[in-house]
Parts: sequence; structure tokens; C-alpha cells
Amino acid sequence: MDNKEFKKIIQKCVSEYSFIYKNKNYYYDDKLVIVINCQKSNYENAYYINYGFWVKEIHEETKYPLVEMCDVMGRFNNIIGDKIEYNFRLDIIDEECLEENIKRNITHLIVPVIENGIEKYFEIYPQAMHAAKTVLKDYLGRV
Repeated sequence: MDNKEFKKIIQKCVSEYSFIYKNKNYYYDDKLVIVINCQKSNYENAYYINYGFWVKEIHEETKYPLVEMCDVMGRFNNIIGDKIEYNFRLDIIDEECLEENIKRNITHLIVPVIENGIEKYFEIYPQAMHAAKTVLKDYLGRV
């Protein structure tokens, strides 16, 4: 698979969940802003797919925050057979597997937060509270 095919599949998958493309990122904008971006690996023909949650109630209006600005960030995982990877190697992944992994990550990580709020993310991933920014911990009363 080449870079163009990879990005086309990403676009297809995230658009099914109402994400829009802006400034090289994908955004979902409602009570919170969810950012998804692709980061090219410096070491191999692979990409990392990063995501972040930006809670609008905490911040002044920022329409399109970068993923590194978000209150908490994570990375999609890629399940190939019995291995879990955090990158998507274009030389070994096929279109079907890529699409399946992206949709699985969105369904398990992103959709519950869209439906139930940022607190749901920490129910799914309690260890993510360690990576959350202080402003989010204050907002949630978990300092």
C-alpha cells in the first residue's frame, strides 16, 4: 500500500463518523473537539494514528486545536494476528486490515466519548489519567 491509498482509507473511515478534514487533521466538533492525525514514522514505511480530546468548556474558543494541544492524547493500536502494534506499516498491512483496525479503534475509543463525554474515556482507559493535562484533571475533580 502506498501513502495515497493509506490516507484515502483513513479519510473514508473517519468521514463515516462525521469527522472533517482541516489543516492536515481530522476533526469532530460537538461538546468536545476530537482530533485524529497521521504521523509518518522516521524509521520505516509506517504511520502512527494519534488522537486527542479537547474539552471546549475548559478552553477559550479554539476551533481546530492540534493533537498535541489536546487535554489527553492517545494512539490507535493495530492488531495483526496475535500482535499489537502502535504503528501501521504500509509494506505489510492490507486495505481490509487497515480499515478494520481504524473502525475498531474509533468504535472502542472515540464513539463512547462522543456519546457519554470525556469521563467515559477514563472508564475505558483508567491509566490515561496519568497522561491527562492538569487542566483536565482539575475540570474532572481528580487532582
